[in-house]
Amino acid sequence: MNNIELLDKALAQLRALNIGDALDIFYRILETQPDDLELIARIYPLEIRKKKHDGYLKICRHIFSIGSKTHKIHELFCLTWRDFKERFKDPIDIKDYSHQAIFNLFYHLGQTSYTKDCDIFKDYIKREMAENQQTPQALFCYCEQLISQKKFRLAEKELEFLMIYYAESETTIPAEKLIKKVRQRFLK
Repeated sequence: MNNIELLDKALAQLRALNIGDALDIFYRILETQPDDLELIARIYPLEIRKKKHDGYLKICRHIFSIGSKTHKIHELFCLTWRDFKERFKDPIDIKDYSHQAIFNLFYHLGQTSYTKDCDIFKDYIKREMAENQQTPQALFCYCEQLISQKKFRLAEKELEFLMIYYAESETTIPAEKLIKKVRQRFLK
């Protein structure tokens, strides 16, 4: 059965109010189309309304694992994180997240007012994922976000860390250029 037929079957289950069966089919389709935002938009409201948290946690973890940095994905991350924090008093047990989800949350939360949450992910990445190949680029993106938010002192501190700890990475030269620009702003 192809995905169109499966989708028709899932929608029929929804019309018959067989929510669990519809969700099972939606998740089967999601396995083959993990970045399908329309499909996620069908699953998410069904899971958030259920009293049990298992399905909601499953779709949230899926959303947080999407590696895209598009505006639509960013909006989805922010909406999901807001709902997630409202539903769970302390939603951050980092060990429950994949490495990709940690990097994604760090990237997306760095562009929001969720500064404390972003800092938790940043500290974890620096401490527990320091040797991961994605870490220097993630920290560099974070520094760019700090600069766009006009947090120049913090950006300078993070860039210095990046240049010292990751002196051999691809981000060293761009970090050196960026820190010069940041320091020039202080001289003005």
